[in-house]
Amino acid sequence: MVNKSMQLSFNSVFVIMDFQQIIVKNMVSTAVSESAIINTLKLREKAREAGVPVLYIKVAFSERYEEIDEWNKLFASIKQLDILKIGDEGTCLDERIIPSVTESVFIKHRVSAFSSSEFSGYLENNKVKTLILAGLSTSGVILSTVRQASDLDYRIIVAEDACGDREEHVHRFLMKDILPMQAEVLDTETIIKLLG
Repeated sequence: MVNKSMQLSFNSVFVIMDFQQIIVKNMVSTAVSESAIINTLKLREKAREAGVPVLYIKVAFSERYEEIDEWNKLFASIKQLDILKIGDEGTCLDERIIPSVTESVFIKHRVSAFSSSEFSGYLENNKVKTLILAGLSTSGVILSTVRQASDLDYRIIVAEDACGDREEHVHRFLMKDILPMQAEVLDTETIIKLLG
């Protein structure tokens, strides 16, 4: 059920996270990525119409991966695979998710969107209070960003059907049992109604 006190206002942003070519094509199934992209595009269209800023998050690394410590298990494997370098085709956003010229893209070197100091600074400078989140994957960027956003006292809305994971049961478990402790988990059509 939608909390009627949660109408979205001027201090909201829609954050599109990690819809990069290599992630879309290789790290989730085609069915999952296609569904998530379709719903993300619906939300983006409505956010633009409602005057809600649309922000984009990408994970990317320098040529020699200076940002990665050998003890970081997840990112050490990325270094070994020689992927997600800045400028690589696979690091680019999916062609359907290309930002407009007025929309901002933030680069991060860790899982959470808040690992980008520029992103955190944007939220603070613009007095943002509500984050609407879409992204791949649910167990990666979505979970990490929700956890950190909650600790920072943001209001969080997760677009359940604009996210996805390699394992469907993991996605369902997180959306049903974990994320609702810190976020409103809603479908695209409900969020569109909240955006007016």
